[in-house]
Amino acid sequence: MVKKLIILGALALPLVARAVDQTDRLKSFLSLYCRTYESKDIDKFAAFFTPDATENNTSFQDMLPKYRINIEMIESFNYRIDLVDYSLKTDTGNIRVQGKYFTRFLYEGTLKESSGDISMDLIKRGESYLVKRLNYTSGFEKKGDKQLQWGPWIETGNKEIIFKVQVLSSENPLESNSPRFKGLKNIWVYKEDDLYKYTIGNKRDIQSASELQSELHKKGFSDAFVVAFHNGKRIPVREALRLLN
Repeated sequence: MVKKLIILGALALPLVARAVDQTDRLKSFLSLYCRTYESKDIDKFAAFFTPDATENNTSFQDMLPKYRINIEMIESFNYRIDLVDYSLKTDTGNIRVQGKYFTRFLYEGTLKESSGDISMDLIKRGESYLVKRLNYTSGFEKKGDKQLQWGPWIETGNKEIIFKVQVLSSENPLESNSPRFKGLKNIWVYKEDDLYKYTIGNKRDIQSASELQSELHKKGFSDAFVVAFHNGKRIPVREALRLLN
């Protein structure tokens, strides 16, 4: 009996390792799927689906014209899927993924948000997957604040280094007329580490950003500091300076 227990214990480790590897592969796939969707390149996005794929019981191929129209109408777009669970479908061999999706987009200057449950049936293809079935439910949708610009998509595709000055952060989203902004306009907000982070400015060099930081200190934003973005993504200021040089 002792020998059997030792053998089972030895087998448990590779089984756990395989489960971790599978989870990581699925998360990587979902991340790439979302980034491709955000790029608004529908042809590349369509390559994630099998020829007979369905979306909410409708042929995905039949949905493509609607995708193209919607993407053209959207000024900017952010999309995320959080993996909740997955299982192997013994009848088909497909992987059933369950998750939560979150989307935020800018349409005619108005920010809208939506979220809900999402389910995918995936077919293994090499080291990645193809989507055979996609189902989702619509969650809340709300109009955003026209005075706030949301990131990082506002500058996605911009290869240049951009410096901004971060004035404050909050656990919950703030309206543009919040007294915490002390009358500041043209606020740019991004979300990181579960915090909403609010910035001012759109500078191409560190000196201009530092001057803006000093002005904001005088206006009462004593904790304001310079942040840097490259291709719409935040990077360390030191890294931004290295890239500029």
